[in-house]
Amino acid sequence: MRIVVDTNVLISAFIATGTCKDILEYAVETHEVIISPYILKELKEKLIEKLVFSTKDYRDIRDILQQHLTVVTEKKSLQSFPDKDDIPILNLCLTVKADILVTGDKELLKLRLIGNTKIIPPSEFWKIEKGIRSR
Repeated sequence: MRIVVDTNVLISAFIATGTCKDILEYAVETHEVIISPYILKELKEKLIEKLVFSTKDYRDIRDILQQHLTVVTEKKSLQSFPDKDDIPILNLCLTVKADILVTGDKELLKLRLIGNTKIIPPSEFWKIEKGIRSR
């Protein structure tokens, strides 16, 4: 399964133990997890500017992500969405034909689907995973 993880899920995975961390670790071991240079840029901005991480700490996180996740530059197919910052995430899903986008973004979650990509909150990941494993 091809899974795109939104920036907010990555941040949660690195700052706290819990669902996002568990999902990320599991997904990396069992699926293809995909991010983009845009997500890495957004992650850097939020970790350094809002959460006061050091540049070195961000680089360490970036290096871990680049070693274990697939980094793909999205094609610009979708042109508009109420939150322009979400457009690159949606375009990434379309570019890689992702099965799932895991996000905590309420506007993205309202869509429920972009192309063939299901848009789900972290709490729903395990339900989908259990359904796939029981087939």
